Amino acid sequence: MIVTEPMSERNSAPILLTVTQAAERLAVRPSTIRSWLGKGILPKTKCGRCTRVAASAVEAFISDNTTRSSHSRASRQSAPSDPSTSEPCPDPNLHDGEHGG
Repeated sequence: MIVTEPMSERNSAPILLTVTQAAERLAVRPSTIRSWLGKGILPKTKCGRCTRVAASAVEAFISDNTTRSSHSRASRQSAPSDPSTSEPCPDPNLHDGEHGG
């Protein structure tokens, strides 16, 4: 059984997750986790024939791959409602009605 609850300070062994548990925490498929483990994107711990992922590695992955939006909430709320006065879209194919679909 894999312990997923925080451990006391007396027992500071890392919390290890199965590939499936790591995938659930990151909302990806287990095959994606296996690919990331093979590429070294996520570090793995081998327990005999089993592969485990430290919960701290998953948390670090989330932290390292989280980016802040370039627009703050305040700027979105004060954005002009008239599209002709807003900044031009960097990709003209992204404007409504201008793409081929």
